Amino acid sequence: MLKADESLLLDFIRAASAFVVLLAHVQQILISPTWMPFSLSGRSDIVPFIYSQIGAIGVMIFFVLSGFLIAYSIANNLKNSKYENFSAKRYFRSRLQRLYPPLIFSQVLVLLVFGVFYFFDLNSAVSFTTGKELYLARNEINFHLSDYAGSFFFLNDMVSGVNSPTINGPLWSVAQEFWFYIIAGLLVASFYRRRMLIVLVLISGTIIIQTNVFFLYGFGVWLLGAAAAVMHMKKLHESNIIILSILAVVSLSLWVVLLYSNENLFLRARHQFVFGIAFSFILLLMLANEKFLKGIVCLWFVRKVSRQAAFSYTLYLIHFPLLLLVWAVTNKHVQGDFLLVSSVSLLSIVVLMWISEKISLLTEGSVRVK
Repeated sequence: MLKADESLLLDFIRAASAFVVLLAHVQQILISPTWMPFSLSGRSDIVPFIYSQIGAIGVMIFFVLSGFLIAYSIANNLKNSKYENFSAKRYFRSRLQRLYPPLIFSQVLVLLVFGVFYFFDLNSAVSFTTGKELYLARNEINFHLSDYAGSFFFLNDMVSGVNSPTINGPLWSVAQEFWFYIIAGLLVASFYRRRMLIVLVLISGTIIIQTNVFFLYGFGVWLLGAAAAVMHMKKLHESNIIILSILAVVSLSLWVVLLYSNENLFLRARHQFVFGIAFSFILLLMLANEKFLKGIVCLWFVRKVSRQAAFSYTLYLIHFPLLLLVWAVTNKHVQGDFLLVSSVSLLSIVVLMWISEKISLLTEGSVRVK
């Protein structure tokens, strides 16, 4: 079982990661048209490049935490049956109860936002740009029924021809996490019901054939998060601090090397997954340091941020379409004026946090399970 200070740390990291993703998209959608401190070619200086990649780094942290917490969920499931059975029904039901209410709300929101774009003829760049922008997150706001319907079943960016809705691009990672859950659940269930192995092979094979290699990279990061949970349960992280420290240093060093791989865009494009690997070791080191845990729970800031984990999933699902709407409505009025752009961005962050907290009471409520 996770101790109170450990749970607080995980909540803090999860909430902070969601906020980092929000900041990344505020930069991408609202600020970049006026101020963009990094090169579109990816061959920029290291600090601006990392700044441009904070959203991807935040998602990798999410993957590690997800694997960690799902491993604990599976362990509790097995413990309830005294390790004689795995309740696949309870496991998959809890995952669906966790994922679907916020997803359904976000899908309704996508329809409403697109309706506003369509009604006011704002779905073309001509209608919401001045022609002087440095960068546009979206040149066109389109609605494709196949993408919209596919995202209900987590097929977006998983099946050829089905993409995440233009208005809500971040749904790609939600689809990946869903299939991480499915594969992990079927794998454990197959130890108790052999026919589940057939389902596992069919689903895994289909995914490998259909999806791109980045899913496999992400799944590797997710599995390391799950492995970290197993080490934590068995308290192996406490007796292997030196090994974990070496692994953390090596993987972080490799991450830095990839960041500096200006001439090898193939490697540089995969740097975030290496960071995810490093974070799985860093997480265990943080959990193994009792002084660190006791110190961090005393910080007001940490406690304040950790409470926002309760609506981090809702925030992740609804912020992108609302930011695009803010962009389309305000851009021509604030474009080029950094003070006005900054004010709109800050106000958007505050309002989005408030909306997410209120909506999460309906969409997440009692199913805010880890």
